Amino acid sequence: MTEERRSRVAVACQGGGSHTAFTAGVLDRLLSDPDPAHEIVALTGTSGGAICAFLAWYGLANTADEPAGRARARKLLDQVWHDVAAGDPVTAAANRAGVWWARARDSGAPLPQVSPYASGASVWTERYLRSALERAVPPDELARVVDAQQDEPTGPTLHIGAVDVTRGTFRTFTERDVTIDAVLASAAVPTVFRAATVEDDGETRQYWDGLFSQNPPLRDLLAGRSRAEKPEEIWLVRINPQRRDDVPTTLETIGDRRNELGGNLSVSQELAFIRRVNEWVADGSLPERYQQVAVRTIGLDETRLDPPRSLGPASKLDCRPSFIEELTTAGRAAADRFLAAERNRRLVRGTVEAVWTDSPAASAYLADDFVLHAAGAPSDRGPAVYDAYVDRFRDALDDLSVRIESDVADGDRVALVFTVSGRHVGRLFGVDPTDERVSLRGVQIARVSTDDRADAPDVDDTIEVAEAWVSVDDAGFAWALDDAGIVADADDVPVPKTSPTPVVADLQSTDESRALGIAHAERLWGGAGGDDVRAVARRLLAADHAFRRAAHDVDGRDAYVSVVESYRDAFPNLRVTVRDAVAEGDRIVVRAAMTGTHEGTFEGLEPTGRRVEAHWTFVHELADGRIATTGMIDNHRWLREQLSVRPVSPVHAVDASTERTG
Repeated sequence: MTEERRSRVAVACQGGGSHTAFTAGVLDRLLSDPDPAHEIVALTGTSGGAICAFLAWYGLANTADEPAGRARARKLLDQVWHDVAAGDPVTAAANRAGVWWARARDSGAPLPQVSPYASGASVWTERYLRSALERAVPPDELARVVDAQQDEPTGPTLHIGAVDVTRGTFRTFTERDVTIDAVLASAAVPTVFRAATVEDDGETRQYWDGLFSQNPPLRDLLAGRSRAEKPEEIWLVRINPQRRDDVPTTLETIGDRRNELGGNLSVSQELAFIRRVNEWVADGSLPERYQQVAVRTIGLDETRLDPPRSLGPASKLDCRPSFIEELTTAGRAAADRFLAAERNRRLVRGTVEAVWTDSPAASAYLADDFVLHAAGAPSDRGPAVYDAYVDRFRDALDDLSVRIESDVADGDRVALVFTVSGRHVGRLFGVDPTDERVSLRGVQIARVSTDDRADAPDVDDTIEVAEAWVSVDDAGFAWALDDAGIVADADDVPVPKTSPTPVVADLQSTDESRALGIAHAERLWGGAGGDDVRAVARRLLAADHAFRRAAHDVDGRDAYVSVVESYRDAFPNLRVTVRDAVAEGDRIVVRAAMTGTHEGTFEGLEPTGRRVEAHWTFVHELADGRIATTGMIDNHRWLREQLSVRPVSPVHAVDASTERTG
């Protein structure tokens, strides 16, 4: 593969007490690559996440050489969490007593509540944590690094959240004013610690845990710097689970859920703000210095612990060495899965950009036995097959360009929504040249293969695109024509659209997202299960659901149901089978096959009794457990040809190899 520019990334670390040992493991893995494809340009955190962000920042900012800085940051993280772990007998006994007391309290046992101001334990705990931090980062050395940031900033920026106890205002400490006191302030849980005293701009102030503010601070990442300095992506290390299957009913589970919600609500508000900024950037409402930012999550999945179990408020106080190590190991594994998905995402994006722009690097992304599933694609294997498929678009569209609008990475699958544009100078989709500039939307779902060279550890694994399903929206092109076959004015040519904003993960369950996408295709459109279509729609779709398909934008759930019903009336035995579903965060791409018999009027065509089939791709955005937006790309022109007296175009022959995979 060709060398690529590294993406600018901000790592955001949620708070969560000792659970943030998971974050230490994530950061350790992110910092371990000798030649990373990403550059960490900002670190932000709250509470335990602030400690992790601070240590990583200090290692990177205090070392001129980047590889040495990453190594130093990893060493500091390991050292502090080793020191925090309750290893000696006295500390271990105190840890066991504290965790037992917290669990008993959460279960409703009538235990006395003691203010941290009336307990020597809070003073001892604060000194214990301060000592671990100061051994790793001596205050005088920290002051020197902070002073250097005033004139010659090095390394990433830093953002640590805390809340002013008396004023009730948020405070974000940065690389220009951070101190050990400020880090302790962000971690000062009021039921455990006394308010932390910080000398702030010549004034003494008292701070509590940043969980009361932003967890972690995000919006500061988007302001105050040039576009070239801002992060392009935010990687959110999530500690608190967003979703639970059941409503809690016991005191312990209610307290656990309350704690989780308290840790997530502020970050959900921050994500909503970023989503809105992305939308404003997409529609041109903001100045050039703003850009869209993708937010992705690396989450602590309690089902992957050994043994799987539910963590709670009490376990956030648990500093047993074995527990710390278990969480750190889980963090490394989660980051490893995340980086694999990011690697696949970059690979597939590179494929589309290289092939559609006729780059010599295209073959470097594709396996020797690459398989392409697309209307009119050659049946052979190999990189040349994709090139031959795109050739007919290059021949028809002069000055062809491609723009990737969004991507979804899910294991070894990556889905891309892209737009190709150019001047129509050759025959395309049966239409003679018009010399007008046109745009077409496409979707590619690719399967990435990895050749694990376990027999040769010094040789890099081979990562290639092994298979791809490509659909380009011929309907968007056809509906831009009038009855005489003349393209409308270029300014009026519609571009079928889903949301142009990147994925902003709302911590949605990927399994739930996938289930929603499959049910939408097979139950709403295909009628599987026999439920009333409007009842299915109420379960799956938001009331203000938006449907985006070529020139046909439909707003509102009821209006969308009418579109579905028009198909089901025209094809009473209509069935839709999902072949693939790729989900990430709040977005899912579904590839499906439709079959049915034409027994009712369809777009003015009287019933023909013909059995038809077509391939559909849905691109969904989810919100609050329902589908909020649906984009649809289909070979609509081919479907109409099957209902006409004309023979079906050979370029639309159905590929029988598109059975469900994965």
